[in-house]
Amino acid sequence: DTDPGPKVKIIPDPKPKEDPKPKEDFKPKAEPVPAWQQRVAEATVYLKTTLPDNTTKIGAGFFALEPGIVLTNAHLLGMTDPKSQPPTTVQLTLKRGQPGESQATAEVLGVDRTNNIALLRVTGDKLPAPLMPAVGVALTENQPLQIFAFYNNSPLLTSGPPTIITVL
Repeated sequence: DTDPGPKVKIIPDPKPKEDPKPKEDFKPKAEPVPAWQQRVAEATVYLKTTLPDNTTKIGAGFFALEPGIVLTNAHLLGMTDPKSQPPTTVQLTLKRGQPGESQATAEVLGVDRTNNIALLRVTGDKLPAPLMPAVGVALTENQPLQIFAFYNNSPLLTSGPPTIITVL
């Protein structure tokens, strides 16, 4: 006499319950955007550079210091080496992914290779107001910061509410 082991009963999944009311009517509540956040978003630009060897780099920058000046990273221009040549083109997208999106071309004014900073000049109508960096203001441990950037060809992303970043 052999024992067949425990008996297993297979119970089919019950039918999923249907929502009585479709969710099409649901609209998330839009939170007002603080004025400072709107200014930063408007001043942030998407950069696409073409280097002398025809490679491209993408990144971000922002209007700063005075009208028509964009601050970005020297590595986005391929200009971290003293022997490097300026990019053949620097294309900016203003208000990327937003109503009123536009294109502009920039010229390289200068780079600080040690600090990986570059200054660009843009000419055109309706350029955003420049941001004024707080020179001489020290970051402190656990100070809330907000990050604005473009990632993988996305529209402008933010870190959401200010994020606590430990500065060492």
